[in-house]
Amino acid sequence: MNIKKKNDIILALIIIAVMAAVVVFVVVSNIERDDEDENATVVTGEQLRIRRLRNKALFGDDMRFEFRIVEGHNVFSSGSIARSIVTPGTSIHNPFYTDIIFVHTKEESIGFTDDIIVAWPRTNAETGEVDIIFYEAIISGIYWALDRSEEELTRTIGSSAGQLFRPIVTLEEFGLSYPLTIEDFVDNWEKVSELWFTLIDVERSRIMNEAGRAGREN
Repeated sequence: MNIKKKNDIILALIIIAVMAAVVVFVVVSNIERDDEDENATVVTGEQLRIRRLRNKALFGDDMRFEFRIVEGHNVFSSGSIARSIVTPGTSIHNPFYTDIIFVHTKEESIGFTDDIIVAWPRTNAETGEVDIIFYEAIISGIYWALDRSEEELTRTIGSSAGQLFRPIVTLEEFGLSYPLTIEDFVDNWEKVSELWFTLIDVERSRIMNEAGRAGREN
């Protein structure tokens, strides 16, 4: 065998070896990526579950829902406590609680196991019935916010002058329709919550202040 032919064979073997190494690398990388994706899905799923519980507690707290949180012989009613309980990293986070369930009345909260946090719309202290006037005021406030014009929502000073404080939105964009009802705060809480937190802080504060005054006057 002459030297040139021998060199050609060696070169061919080197090329084959390199190609094989590349194939192995690609296969292994894909396997590792698939494993990482599967692990990421698990983590993301748990993060989404926790985020949903935290958002539910935050929305219920904002809407002045009454909570039932059972810890041994004690029963707590704070939405802020509920939010901390279901949020890892907080001082009172407790994985014992697995879900938050909204019901329409206090009577409907009976019968749930202690690992479930239950909440329902605020009630009138004197009658024990749902504080309809309070929630009607919140709904009226939401209508007011949705009716605000682009001119009202446009910044007028500073480097952001001419920009909107928030987008112009409608109920329909959130899968809701007129008229909003107290039942929507329970049955469609995710849609109402998304709308609620689209509003800016000043709007939400005004709405809750007006609702608070209306509730006290009731």
